[in-house]
Amino acid sequence: MVNLAPGHDPLDIYVRCAALSGRSFAHWGYDWTLVTDRGDVVAARCDALGITGLRLREETFTLDVPQHLPFRSAHFKLELMEKFGSGTFGDMPGLVDLDAVCLAPLPAAVLSAPGLAGYDMTAVATFGQNERKVRESLSTLRGKPSSAQWWGGEFVMGSRAAFAKLADAFKPIWDRYVSASDSLVHLGDEMVLTAGLQDYCEAGGAIMDGGAAGAIARYWSARTGQQFPPFRQIEGSAILHLPADKPFLASACDPPFDPEGFRDSYRRYLRRRIAVRQLATFADRVLGKKAQFTPRY
Repeated sequence: MVNLAPGHDPLDIYVRCAALSGRSFAHWGYDWTLVTDRGDVVAARCDALGITGLRLREETFTLDVPQHLPFRSAHFKLELMEKFGSGTFGDMPGLVDLDAVCLAPLPAAVLSAPGLAGYDMTAVATFGQNERKVRESLSTLRGKPSSAQWWGGEFVMGSRAAFAKLADAFKPIWDRYVSASDSLVHLGDEMVLTAGLQDYCEAGGAIMDGGAAGAIARYWSARTGQQFPPFRQIEGSAILHLPADKPFLASACDPPFDPEGFRDSYRRYLRRRIAVRQLATFADRVLGKKAQFTPRY
């Protein structure tokens, strides 16, 4: 239910987002599967919503994630990456969040990258203005000095051997993460993923920044504590991750998938949304409140 306003049925929204994401990847010839621990529930909702063609795969997840952790369900992506390393998802698996849409073929350099391809978010991480705290938290998890380099959790792909190596790095980090959760700069799967990738790279693993290669971009249409690039700078990325726009994505899930039609529809929606956010920012300034950054087109 994170980044979802009250009044929406979260399961229906997420299932519809999944339908759109799956169709968008299938449009370009990529296999896409929704992984869930409750295939019966998701299949029933698909039937009720009239959603067809959504490939489901039920998996058992056993990671002991404390109930109090924010973004609790997202932590199970770490266990999914461990499953990728086992080979049961094929030789070249990838993970993408449900609120992501594929609007162009992935760059060839990303598809053939040695090791892994991820999304370096260091420059625009919400807490990127406090690099010292980021370094301290990552050093706590790794048990050694760390950089402030930060990786997004919405996109990771690569060889099963690379995922197996990454999963090995997660194991000692997870216990430290749970025990130190009260003191870390951030809680969520990205905290563990980032620490794990630093260990993975230090052990000789290779990773490409899919963001710099044009494979993935995250865009916030909501007001944020950190300035993100304007939409026009990233709209050409193959995959757009739109975490603040789940209801819009859900409304666009009906087939057939049309990349250019989706872009045009999203641009119209975004212009209206930005106008409302600009008014909210103006009101904050008039009232003397600390204004957040307004999304830019």
